[in-house]
Amino acid sequence: MREPLTEPWQPGLPDGSGEAEPLLAAFLAAGTEDSFAPLCRQLSPRMMRYFRMRGCDTALAEELTQDVLLTVFRHAGEVRNHSLFHGWLYRVARNLLLQQWRRARRGIDTIGLDTLGPNAREMTVQPDVPGRVFKDLIAALSPGEKEAVTLRFVEGLEYREIAAALDIPVGTVKWRVFSGKMKLALQPGAGEGK
Repeated sequence: MREPLTEPWQPGLPDGSGEAEPLLAAFLAAGTEDSFAPLCRQLSPRMMRYFRMRGCDTALAEELTQDVLLTVFRHAGEVRNHSLFHGWLYRVARNLLLQQWRRARRGIDTIGLDTLGPNAREMTVQPDVPGRVFKDLIAALSPGEKEAVTLRFVEGLEYREIAAALDIPVGTVKWRVFSGKMKLALQPGAGEGK
């Protein structure tokens, strides 16, 4: 069973993404472990939240966060346009998560609900985690819309950063966010969280 998130998501908070810019510049200029440590402290909570929001338990989220930060340490200097660093960062995170899911899928034997008995379809786990309402609302969106809406409004990325992270044009990102917002506005209970 998935562990509850320890840090609730609060809409409208930029999460200090602007604070990472001077730390990134310092790291890219020096390229040392000492210059990387403050950047690491700034990015770690964001990456942990990114993985936790996508269903990872704490241990797996920590492992994936460490892998992302190691990739940043080794390859951040290769990012040509430093204004797209956050987009590149989330692309690395997304790719590592997809690799993890593929590995996990290969190693799990699945069984049908029919083998569990007649009441198996009624047995669902409702974890009491912050953000459950948000997850319930975005469940109606397509996978592309979910990812774009989450990166835009939960992670606070700009459209161009989302485009870089998902490797799609900016116009497609704008459409997915707009379409997702329209679908969310039409859902019953969408405005009840305030």
